[in-house]
Amino acid sequence: MLLAFATALAAATPSVETAASIAALWLHPEPFLRGLAERGFIWHDWSGGHAAGSVLVWVDGTGRPQHACYLLEGGLALNKDAQAWFRPRQVLPLTQVLKNWADEGFTLQQYIRT
Repeated sequence: MLLAFATALAAATPSVETAASIAALWLHPEPFLRGLAERGFIWHDWSGGHAAGSVLVWVDGTGRPQHACYLLEGGLALNKDAQAWFRPRQVLPLTQVLKNWADEGFTLQQYIRT
């Protein structure tokens, strides 16, 4: 979900100009994780809590990120479920995103800005 990584990283980027340039990238997991680290985000186990301004990352059994979303206020998440340009970014209830991405093979991680 390469555009999901770009969407989440763009949302976590303070500069509007930089965020706009990131949002349309085909972003692979490694630069996505580097981008989070450069912005002061650190990995935490996800405990089920909702911390607005943090990023949730679904990783597979090998530890490779497969999807990400950015957490907003009020239990909402900025999410992009598909890589196609015509599939929109969405603001959804976090509960819906969690349901959509529930998979026994994925572990959920939370990246919080320090």
